[in-house]
Amino acid sequence: MLKTLSALGRILTLALLVSTNTVLATSSFAPRSSRAGPIGAVVLKTRAGPIGAVVLKTSAGRTAALNGSSNSSKTSLKQTQVWVKSGDSLWTLARAHGMSIAQLKKINRLEDEKILIGQKLKVLVRVPRAGVSQAHSSKIVSQKTRSAHARAVAKLGPRAKRLLKIRYTQYLAQQRRTLQVRYAKQARYEKYLALRAKQRRVLQVRYAKQAKFEKYLVLRSKQRHILQVRYALQAKYEKYLALRSSQRRILQAQYAEQAKYERYLALKVQQRRILQARYAQQAKFEKYQAQFQAMRAIALRQQVASRNRLSGSSWVSSSSRAVVRKTSYSGSRLSWPVSNFRLTSNFGRRGIWIEGSNMHTGIDLAAAEGTPIYASSSGTVTQSGNGAFGVNVYVSAGNMDIIYGHMSRTAVNAGEYVNRGDLLGYMGCTGYCTGPHLHFEVRVNGQPRDPMGFMR
Repeated sequence: MLKTLSALGRILTLALLVSTNTVLATSSFAPRSSRAGPIGAVVLKTRAGPIGAVVLKTSAGRTAALNGSSNSSKTSLKQTQVWVKSGDSLWTLARAHGMSIAQLKKINRLEDEKILIGQKLKVLVRVPRAGVSQAHSSKIVSQKTRSAHARAVAKLGPRAKRLLKIRYTQYLAQQRRTLQVRYAKQARYEKYLALRAKQRRVLQVRYAKQAKFEKYLVLRSKQRHILQVRYALQAKYEKYLALRSSQRRILQAQYAEQAKYERYLALKVQQRRILQARYAQQAKFEKYQAQFQAMRAIALRQQVASRNRLSGSSWVSSSSRAVVRKTSYSGSRLSWPVSNFRLTSNFGRRGIWIEGSNMHTGIDLAAAEGTPIYASSSGTVTQSGNGAFGVNVYVSAGNMDIIYGHMSRTAVNAGEYVNRGDLLGYMGCTGYCTGPHLHFEVRVNGQPRDPMGFMR
């Protein structure tokens, strides 16, 4: 049996050596069960061990040419794009895609080896040739190997043929599985590249949106700053307006006070002129009164002397400023109603208009408020209280009426009879008046007369 197998091995070896145009297997198509050895070795195994070997010795150049022709018939180069990541360089990118640095620089037109993160580069990847399917590739391999095996196996025996056919079928199935795995990996890789491209587009859209959003935030921040500045300026302007309004009100109040003060000064000047005129008039009156009193004193002394001679009665007269006491004299002469007074206004027309007239129907005797007022003559009280001259008292003595006006209060009632020198009331400033004084008026038969002509 062993001799038969050895003979079969020698026959197979000779047949393969004679067929120079036949290629049974190459390094890329070697079955997994073959042992390490020369290029293109096929090992047959039985239970007893190796039964023989067929070795096809070819040159390295021919083997490489066969491999290259087989690979180029199955795949083609396709240009795609990649983005530079952190840690990448031209060397790592060229190695990952089976290229040289020179090729990578050439297709990307790079002058040096400097690249930036996020930079887009062109690379070449090997993809299956268009129109070549898995079944077609397997069919091509099967046709090439089947023709070579058919010529070699034709010279072997039936048993060797069966063994070689089994090994050859296993080899084809394994090659088919290998190609299927490769195509599945290639499909997954292409899906991965498509996913990466889609993710890259999504990231680019996100980065663009992020950039727009950041620009929007910067713009919002600038607008917020501008609004804050405007609000601050508006607040300052409103404070300024409030201050101006407050200052305006203060100035208006000051101007009003100044106007009041100027009117007061003008009034004071006018009052001062009036007082000066009154003081000058009072001085003239006092001078006239002194002269009048001196003349009256002489006349009184003469009258007293004559009366003493006639009636034997005596009466005492006071000085020019003293109060005249009660006497038995019953003539038309009147006594002064107050003592220590000051004449402030005479009988007749004056510069003051009251109720459409400047006629003063009496005389004004000024004194301190509360000064007692006495009756100038005897008579009946016809009116006591508020009247034409404030609080006043009217005393009637025959055809003569005497009016005491501007009192603060009265001491008599209407209907009472008073004698010369009786208390009538007290000095005041009621009705139309500018200060405490007594309006002393004498009416004869209802007509005002100058009281100075009736005074003693």
